[in-house]
Amino acid sequence: GLYPEGETPYEAIPYEARHPLHRKKAKTVEKCTFCWHKLEKAVEQGKVDQVGVNPEFTPTCDLVCPVDARFFGDIEDPESSVSRVIGEKRATQLKKEFGTRPQVYYVMQGGDY
Repeated sequence: GLYPEGETPYEAIPYEARHPLHRKKAKTVEKCTFCWHKLEKAVEQGKVDQVGVNPEFTPTCDLVCPVDARFFGDIEDPESSVSRVIGEKRATQLKKEFGTRPQVYYVMQGGDY
């Protein structure tokens, strides 16, 4: 065969060369990972402050959303755009009472949007 016995085409690629999007399979639903590979890169390079600012470290949905409905950034920085939106628009986390420590905030009706 084309690949070592028991390996798929993806597994035959050296680990360091694998791109996160190679893992997708046809007719398979996947949960959004918020472009974890970009966020992980920001953390590894000490550039968390660039998430939501620099396209290299910002999830694609944030970059292409035509109505600016998504914001990403350093929530620990009170001056970041994501922190300002959370404060100004009265954003909230859903189901946090279950102790799952949600990291997504939603602007609900009445959030002045």
